[in-house]
Amino acid sequence: MNKTAIIIQKKLDELIQKGSATVMLTGGRSAAQLYTEWKKHPNFKKIINTTFYFGDERCVPTDHPESNYGMIMQTLLKDGLPNNCKIHRMQAEKQDVEKFAKEYEVLLPNSIDIMLLGIGEDGHIASLFPNSPQLHEQKRLCLPIIGPKPPCKRLTVTPPVIKSAQTTYILALGREKQKIVEQVKQQPADINRLPVQMVENPIWCYN
Repeated sequence: MNKTAIIIQKKLDELIQKGSATVMLTGGRSAAQLYTEWKKHPNFKKIINTTFYFGDERCVPTDHPESNYGMIMQTLLKDGLPNNCKIHRMQAEKQDVEKFAKEYEVLLPNSIDIMLLGIGEDGHIASLFPNSPQLHEQKRLCLPIIGPKPPCKRLTVTPPVIKSAQTTYILALGREKQKIVEQVKQQPADINRLPVQMVENPIWCYN
């Protein structure tokens, strides 16, 4: 089983034993691989009192191949939500994305217990891309954004949400992703060039 899936489930088990947990999910190919393996963990079906959120979403219908929600429902939650759990998806397919972004902000907790982030080969996380003005957002928690890669229209959480997370796992599966990780670790912090550098003390996940 995927080592990352085991680590995340163990952390989630600890939180649930104390009462409840919040988990922010991510999209992308690395995440799809993780979710397929995580679903196989014997404790996954035993999850209770957990609320799932999304770090970003493409402005496409839920049955579109690029939908993060669609991917998660086909992998991690293929058999449905575990008992007594909730999921708050980003309804990015709605026409008024600004209105929904403000509605999603209200749903977000003060701090996410477990945040999952993929990392792009350009160093982006969620849908916060290099040189994006949203990298310097300090008040809003969720914003529409036009990204450099299709589907360009997206919704994303902002730096305040990412920085306030209790534990952040960054998925860096594959040789190309590990190259960017080396840059992140070796080069001076510059979130405009490498947005992932805004994450303090991440747990890097390579398999």
